[in-house]
Formats: sequence, C-alpha cells, structure tokens
Amino acid sequence: TVNPALDNRGVRMAPFLVLVGTEMPAILVEVSTLSNEEEVELLSNPDYLEEIALALSRGIRAYSSNFHRSTGKGG
Repeated sequence: TVNPALDNRGVRMAPFLVLVGTEMPAILVEVSTLSNEEEVELLSNPDYLEEIALALSRGIRAYSSNFHRSTGKGG
C-alpha cells in the first residue's frame, strides 16, 4: 500500500542456490531493483525502509503462526 505502482508478483518457489542446502528455515526476498530510479529514490527514505521491514516481519509472523497451527506445534 505504500507504493501502489509496484506489482505484487506473488510467491515463487525455485531451487535458488543461496537457499539450497540450508539447514534452517530461510526466505529470499526481492524488494526492489537498483536499476529502477524510482525504486532507488524510495529506498533512500528511512520511512519506506521501515515499512518494508514491518511488512516482512508481519508476513513471517503470519506464516509461522499458520504453520504452527496446522502442525499442532507450539509457537
């Protein structure tokens, strides 16, 4: 909602080299591209960076909460 011009490309699964073989839960997040001048300008704004961090945190917490509920494991 911070930048409605950005497209949500959804969740993709693939054998990314940086994730293959990890022995812990891991995610790879692409939030911007430095070749896009508008995105570079947004990334220089501390409030925008905070929004990205908060959105990632909320997403991870929601995933974790749903995962633990579906497996019956504690949080």
